[in-house]
Amino acid sequence: MKILHTADWHLRGKDLDEASKCLAYLIGKASEIEPDFIVIAGDETDSNEVRLDSQVTELLLSTIAKLAEIAPLIICGGTPYHEGSIADRLRLVNQKFPIHTFTRPGQTEIPGGWNRSAFFTVIPQPTKKFIEMSGTLAETDGTIENGMGVILASMGGKSAISALPHILVGHWTVGGAYISENQQMIGRDIEISKDQITLARADLVCLGHIHKAQQIEPNIFYSGSLYSLNAGELDAKGFWLHTMAEDGTWDHKFYRTPAIKRLVVDYDFTDGDGFSEQALLDAICKYSPQDIEGAKLHIRLRLYQDEADKINQERVEELLAHKDRFPQQVIFERIRVPRQNIRAKNILKLSRLRDKLQELARVRGEELSLAILEKADTLESTLPDKLIEAIENEATGLRN
Repeated sequence: MKILHTADWHLRGKDLDEASKCLAYLIGKASEIEPDFIVIAGDETDSNEVRLDSQVTELLLSTIAKLAEIAPLIICGGTPYHEGSIADRLRLVNQKFPIHTFTRPGQTEIPGGWNRSAFFTVIPQPTKKFIEMSGTLAETDGTIENGMGVILASMGGKSAISALPHILVGHWTVGGAYISENQQMIGRDIEISKDQITLARADLVCLGHIHKAQQIEPNIFYSGSLYSLNAGELDAKGFWLHTMAEDGTWDHKFYRTPAIKRLVVDYDFTDGDGFSEQALLDAICKYSPQDIEGAKLHIRLRLYQDEADKINQERVEELLAHKDRFPQQVIFERIRVPRQNIRAKNILKLSRLRDKLQELARVRGEELSLAILEKADTLESTLPDKLIEAIENEATGLRN
């Protein structure tokens, strides 16, 4: 029995070309492999407000239709913020094989594409909408996590009745999983423990939600995203093929999609001596030649406003090419900062009143007299009660 496991497509307009390329690779491999089941573990889109007439919707529906021509689909509901009710509507796509969608926990026996069947338990991202205890909705993260333990144990008991391979599909965070660098988790995340997962008695666990592909236990897998969704993600992108032999043993193979790596270099030239071409090159060269080959490099530079135009982008690209480290595409972003703003922040770092006044004078281009600095020293060294007494005495003298 062969199960193709993918998740976290996060389709969005700005990445359509990249997504189309990686989905075409997925479809091509699926046609070649001929799996018994295709599992999509949530977050097919990046927004729950996708328009029906959008290119994102067109790509999503055409992909689902093509995959459903290859094998039955099991689609798990993902993060409500990302996909809303989109997953449930995908079952309406015309297809050769059935499309099973789950927006609430469910279990069912599903016939495979090649006369092989499996018992599936599918649990979308845990929310208060579907976790109920003693007839009341869960009110805290802890209650939800405990509720997941109850659900997994209950479903594990039901799966034991079936002699078929038991596949658990979910869209949640497992304790001990590594998060892809720069992945932005939306909202408060509920963490499910490995011990809780064992209660389900699953032969294989196919998960989505974390964008880094990984195997965290012999039978627990995250497929990760199909392509880099955020700049700085260097981990491999792709999907899993899980194969169960006749003797019940499993083999797991990861297929890498032709995704472009999106590297990022953040450098602040306002926290030193200003812009330096060599400092920029050193920052870029933190990546290895293997990392940067064929990548898209996003360079974000924080500079003084009067230095922002000193950067010669062509010159930097020439130097990178000369070092055999030139990426496929370089995007420059300049964040211009007025010098006065930076210097004003420096005032807050100083502790002595004399030093603060001198820094403020430099920012304003003014000169301070020795008398003002001496008064600052007096104010800072005088005890509060003595200072109040001196002010009151001076006020009394003025009234007289």
